[in-house]
Amino acid sequence: MWEEWVCLTAALLAMQVSLEVVRVPLTAAEDSPHSFANQTSPSTMRLFNVSGEIGNKSWSCPEVNFLEDVSCICDLPHTLRCRGNATNNTVLTALTQSLIGAQVSLLDLSIHHVSVLPDAVFQGLQLLGLVISSAGISFLNVRTFSGLEGSLAALAIPSNSLTKIPFEALQTLTRLQRIDLSENQLEELPSRAFPTLIQLHSLSLAGNKIRLIQPEAFVRLPQMRTLNLNDNKLDAVQISERNLWGLHVLRELSLQNNLLKGSITSKFISGAPTITSLDLSRNALTSIATGALSTYGNLQVLDLSHNQIDVIEDNALQHLNKLQELILNHNRVVAISGWSFAHVPKLTTLRLADNALLAVTEDLVHKLPSLSTLDLGANDITFLQPHAFNSTPNLQHLSLTDNPLHCDCSLSWLRVWLLRDAALSLEEKRSATCATPPHLQNAPLVSYKAKNYVMLEAEELKCAEDSSFHDYQDFYSDYYHDAATQGMRMSEAEISLQMSRWTDAGLQLVWKVDEKALPYAWTNESPSVSFDSLPSMAPETTTRV
Repeated sequence: MWEEWVCLTAALLAMQVSLEVVRVPLTAAEDSPHSFANQTSPSTMRLFNVSGEIGNKSWSCPEVNFLEDVSCICDLPHTLRCRGNATNNTVLTALTQSLIGAQVSLLDLSIHHVSVLPDAVFQGLQLLGLVISSAGISFLNVRTFSGLEGSLAALAIPSNSLTKIPFEALQTLTRLQRIDLSENQLEELPSRAFPTLIQLHSLSLAGNKIRLIQPEAFVRLPQMRTLNLNDNKLDAVQISERNLWGLHVLRELSLQNNLLKGSITSKFISGAPTITSLDLSRNALTSIATGALSTYGNLQVLDLSHNQIDVIEDNALQHLNKLQELILNHNRVVAISGWSFAHVPKLTTLRLADNALLAVTEDLVHKLPSLSTLDLGANDITFLQPHAFNSTPNLQHLSLTDNPLHCDCSLSWLRVWLLRDAALSLEEKRSATCATPPHLQNAPLVSYKAKNYVMLEAEELKCAEDSSFHDYQDFYSDYYHDAATQGMRMSEAEISLQMSRWTDAGLQLVWKVDEKALPYAWTNESPSVSFDSLPSMAPETTTRV
């Protein structure tokens, strides 16, 4: 599936408004009951009457009603989106000719079976944005976009059949700022693959089959800031200094879901030191070596999620002084050295969910004074070192969900810390749930009322004795012992508690009742307690509190 092209903006020079391109996937266009094709009669092209006020000029959606199997809509001023099927080679020409003088600035076409674009088919239009998707186009020539040389700022040809960069078709469009060639059939980027486009700042080649990038492939794109190479067949050799030569102002590089594997070393992706955002997620990377990305001193966001990383060496993030967000979700990290995250004083967000961490020690975050968000969900954490978060005074968001915490006296400090931290939300505080001992299974740590503790001078909360089960019993008897003597029908039969456990819905109690017991109902005035009626007293009955 080709990536949606969302929020494409370009200045509408004559009318001084912004232009937004929203891509709709082919599957949605064909199958959705809310698609454009299903909103109107399939035999008639209808243009809904949408008008816009731009400065002192009003604009109305052009009315066209003569094309079969195509439906169009104007959902934004100066924007026309068309979906459908071309019954013959003249459909596109008839459509574009009808728009001459209509002041359409963005034309978004998902008209299938338009495998060839006629020469100069857009002549007479003043388009700033053009999208042609899902048409099966395999070739564009030098005259395809004739007439758009002085206006076109954004061009998208996604989900087509291009096998090479349309060099000749692009070379006259010198005002282009954005190009989307995603979901085509590109396999190689030759040297100097693109013509000189000095205003181009965003290029998407995602979802192709690119295996080879020749040196200096992008050298004629001096202002490129965003390069999307997601979902291709690239290995680390193709992302080198020579291959990325010329991208002197590149800010965002995305290589999600390629063939990158092994260790990230200092020679890895060494050709774009200006990068501020690097996405290497969904590859097969296994470790981060010391100083692996030390040449990227401007890096602010690093996404390494969904890899196979199990080793983060000491000083792995050396010289990344501007790094603010590190994403390591869905890896295989078991333990982290105290120096693994050194040298990143501005790191505010650390995501380590879905790894294999067994414990949290102070070493994990003690060199991260700016940390405000820490996600440790879905690990194997049973123990947290007392006061592990003392070195993170700015921590505002913490997730410990889905960890098998052992809730004994060693976690008393965590309960107190969670209760006292005003920055954390209630949901975040309740994310720490007990797995053991059995009688506290699934209980949120913050709801456990420990009585046997003493407050020391250093304000370290420690259990005076290991009496968590008694605390548990006392906690509920404090609240419910009065209600236990009210509203109960008397019977000679016996009732006994067989099991108690926490679930997502609350406390679950399993009772055993003599079969001869009479039906009875439990009533309680406390709003925090509700017992289900026990009809006909089955041998075992479950009650939730």
